[in-house]
Amino acid sequence: WVRDRIIVDDDETDVVSSTELFENWREWCGENGEYARSAKALVRVLKERGFRQKRTATARGFTGIRLRQTFGSPP
Repeated sequence: WVRDRIIVDDDETDVVSSTELFENWREWCGENGEYARSAKALVRVLKERGFRQKRTATARGFTGIRLRQTFGSPP
């Protein structure tokens, strides 16, 4: 999923919400026959891989990463 759907970026200003990441990961798992664990498990794995978690006034998420656009996703 990281190789297919994530762009690693040093921009600390953008935050991708944990919910958006989980929904994307769950979709990828379904398309690839993988078992999608919980959102909490995804957050733990992302932190273990060195991605930085950030909390904003409206959401929790990660900085330094962006989601690649996939077929059928809005621009």
